[in-house]
Amino acid sequence: METIANKTITKLRRKAAEDFIPLAERMRAEGMRDHEILRAFEGYRRDTTRAFYRRKRAEGTQIDFKGVVTRIVDIHEDSRSELILYEMLKSANIPFEFQYKIGHYRVDYLIDGRIVLECDGPQHGNRREKDRKRDQYLERLGYDVIRLSWSLIAQIPDVLISEIKALIMENDQ
Repeated sequence: METIANKTITKLRRKAAEDFIPLAERMRAEGMRDHEILRAFEGYRRDTTRAFYRRKRAEGTQIDFKGVVTRIVDIHEDSRSELILYEMLKSANIPFEFQYKIGHYRVDYLIDGRIVLECDGPQHGNRREKDRKRDQYLERLGYDVIRLSWSLIAQIPDVLISEIKALIMENDQ
């Protein structure tokens, strides 16, 4: 059974690759190898990420990690990815609760009263079983739990924000 989290992450990755697919097909037709196409895709993702942050600066929206930390002095961030997601949600005007307590757990983000976003940095590789049990507990309470890796947060911010907005709209219907 595919959970909403798995569907969402699959959808995010698919959307991030959609624009690149025609180029990859052309590269394949020209005889490029898989590793060359993958390297080109990584460059493409880096370029789209840089474009996202350039747009934010042009709009006057600065992704300000130090400012986030000073605004939430009583809360300790677990990872830089949490701070980046904090700024992304704020600049996209998506209402959220940061470091929200549910039962005996603290979730990174609660959005729309039912969507839990968890930022997984490299330290989560050793905690998969604990995270799985925690996710099951939250899902039994009716929450949709979505785990976001650093690469999803940092490399496809536009896609991530649009998908979160789509999930909120689904909830409101």
